[in-house]
Amino acid sequence: MTNRTIQKNSHPFYQDIQQENVRAATSIEYGCVENMIHDSQVVHTKCRERIRTNYTNSIRTIK
Repeated sequence: MTNRTIQKNSHPFYQDIQQENVRAATSIEYGCVENMIHDSQVVHTKCRERIRTNYTNSIRTIK
């Protein structure tokens, strides 16, 4: 058995995932970002946004 010493956070693939998670998290005001993992690999990132309404100002501004 070989012993791997690769740091996952320094691999370009993981940097892309981190960048995508930051982009998704900063693009929504309320909601969540989920990662689907298969065989220890992130295979899907889902961004779900919740829209909060205010009765006095019901028009939502688009960023």
